[in-house]
Amino acid sequence: EYVNTKYGYSLKYPSGFVIRSIPDDYPSKDIQEEDAIQVYSFEHNMDGLFVYKAPDQYNGTVDLKKMGLAEYAETVRKIQIDDPSPYREQKVWGRLEKRTLPYTTAYRFELKDGFAYPGGWKEISIPNNESSYIYVLENKKGEKFVVADLKASKPADSVLKSIEFASNTSSN
Repeated sequence: EYVNTKYGYSLKYPSGFVIRSIPDDYPSKDIQEEDAIQVYSFEHNMDGLFVYKAPDQYNGTVDLKKMGLAEYAETVRKIQIDDPSPYREQKVWGRLEKRTLPYTTAYRFELKDGFAYPGGWKEISIPNNESSYIYVLENKKGEKFVVADLKASKPADSVLKSIEFASNTSSN
């Protein structure tokens, strides 16, 4: 089990999976320790997911913090549609769907080819143009999280379904 005390959530992951904090991979002053983790498995061809504390602003102008969960999720989806990256010419996105997970409500959309993080500082390639799902959830304080399920597999799905937010969070 992994517990993030900064944002008040926990998740469980299967045997053979590892967790690593990934701020070093994403050069941004906004990303601090525990703001982003990767849960993955070498045994399952890097299957897994990324969990990010979502940014409060987009491009320094759009205030995302005041948005409700559905509006925020649609904004994240629209960022994918409007992404100007020439490396993502094959990008395909699906419609926004409300999902009920065991411990929280989320919104998700399907995505192929690449995911542009809403903070504007990193894109994640999706291998072999496979289907992936991008989920947006929030903790009890209304802080948003983006979960990129890159292969939409059963092991990653079990991790996603185990995410639980504590009733009292203490964000720094």
